[in-house]
Amino acid sequence: MLQDNEGHPCTPQPWGATAALDLNAGKLVWQKPLGTLIAGEHTGTVGFGAPIVTAGGLLFTAASAEPLLRAIDKTTGEEVWEVWAGKLPVPAQSTPMTYMLHGRQFVVVDAGGHGGLGTPLGDSVVAFALN
Repeated sequence: MLQDNEGHPCTPQPWGATAALDLNAGKLVWQKPLGTLIAGEHTGTVGFGAPIVTAGGLLFTAASAEPLLRAIDKTTGEEVWEVWAGKLPVPAQSTPMTYMLHGRQFVVVDAGGHGGLGTPLGDSVVAFALN
């Protein structure tokens, strides 16, 4: 990836996004930058990993270069919840998964970072119980 002298991609922003498509109509419903490389701006970041969608209408993603898991309303694209460092020890840059146990749903993410992008590396698996 080509980068400028500050380490930012040499392409127009956003540098990463999450989007929803209406496959029946063949139209883009919404698209929002995912993550940031410059504090206070919605630049998006290079993403690794896909989102998942739960039956409750939440899209979970951990693809950005930031150490967090986000929950996004699948209809509007609005972020409704995020977990910052302290919960995820390093950026996940992976696809979350979900499972049920004793009638309760969990979302799990592998937080491993990405050496090629310069994010910290780790080897954690973090689970969150949904209400």
